Amino acid sequence: MKKLILCVLSVLLFGPALRAESTGEILTFPANPEKGFHWGYALYVPKDIDTSKTLPMLLIMGNTGRADLSAEETEKAISEQVPYQSNEGPLADSLGVPLVMPIVPRLDNFYTHALSRAVLISQDEKFERLDLQVLNMLKDARRQLNKRNIKTQEKVFVTGFSAAGVFAWRWTMLHPEYVIATVTGGALYHMLPVEELNGEKLIYPVGVGDLKELTGKNFNKTAWSKIPIFSSNGQVDANDTFVYSECFDPEIERLVLAKVLPGKDIFERRAQSIKLLNEMAPNVQTHLYPSIGHQPVTKDVLAFLQLHRDGGPLKPFTPTDTSGMQEKTSDISGANKISVTKAVWGNDSLPEHLRNVFGPNILILEAKGEIPINKYDPYKVNIFDKKNKILVLKSNGSVSDDNHTLLLYALREGDFLRLSSKNKKRKFTVRAKHPEILDIPENLTFTVK
Repeated sequence: MKKLILCVLSVLLFGPALRAESTGEILTFPANPEKGFHWGYALYVPKDIDTSKTLPMLLIMGNTGRADLSAEETEKAISEQVPYQSNEGPLADSLGVPLVMPIVPRLDNFYTHALSRAVLISQDEKFERLDLQVLNMLKDARRQLNKRNIKTQEKVFVTGFSAAGVFAWRWTMLHPEYVIATVTGGALYHMLPVEELNGEKLIYPVGVGDLKELTGKNFNKTAWSKIPIFSSNGQVDANDTFVYSECFDPEIERLVLAKVLPGKDIFERRAQSIKLLNEMAPNVQTHLYPSIGHQPVTKDVLAFLQLHRDGGPLKPFTPTDTSGMQEKTSDISGANKISVTKAVWGNDSLPEHLRNVFGPNILILEAKGEIPINKYDPYKVNIFDKKNKILVLKSNGSVSDDNHTLLLYALREGDFLRLSSKNKKRKFTVRAKHPEILDIPENLTFTVK
């Protein structure tokens, strides 16, 4: 067991609703196959936890957002970085409950953090029935807390944002008997609580049509329908998981999803998904936050879980009004064009406060212009060799502050080796996938040394 003392100044969206500092402990426990889990987990214990009560635990899937980290790097990111960036520690502090975060690496086209179909059906011993491994982690965490005289309930709160939000939704549907309340944010195309629709069998994770075949048990709709659930998205969030094969295999579940949600783009498909969910699931409250993109409203996560601390039927609440935050638009073209001025390579070119956040294989585009948060997904680049052959298509993160406008592309190890192998100082050209937004000069090149 490893122990880390966490003292974090939280920067939260609508953060004043949460405690300003997180001063509890993070305990990390290694994999324990004998107890049913092949990966470790982090257990966060708030400083002032009430040991006189039997408390729920809070489950959030650790989500690094990267597929190029080793198991050790994933543990470091989740144990040290995630509480800084995603507010899990302060959320647990404000609820006054222990937090469990599985430490599971995400692989290329194998989206563990979202519990994709490929993950659920995996026969690899380390990943087989990851959902059950997480359940066993919770049982082990309960034992570890009991050693500290902290009593916990069998049922848990489940939440998460983006891929972790998808995990929260799917895990809740797989194991509703263990859930008090669930909140998801930034999670698209919800798994529907039905086996078929319009004659189409809804396979996992589109629906529950083949759960018995995959898991050995039917979907427990009775238990699931009693769980209060809040699911939200930013109205101008253009982060479309439909198009990524690691989210939906184009030859399997994406074909089914396209029949269920035939919309022409993310906004139409999302509206169709929400409409179906509202018709099928009275225990779920959905919400689109005006004006914002792919970002959580942590204040409302806390409010919903506090409101449903004792479970029971759904008690609707009024989400935060975000209509005045920024321009209302779903158009990702034209306005606020980002002009790239330089392409550089490696962490040495990053501002000092970012060097420990990102890995070493980083292509950095320095730019002019403020990066608006509602244009989350258009920053894709193609990397070409001198024969004009496309080598890499990437879309990663961005940083914009008073001093820096940077687009950061963390290349996977295979991409990096392909670019840097054999010939030293190879030059590559960078072009924008969406030139109407990302203006890159035609002669802009970077060198891999």
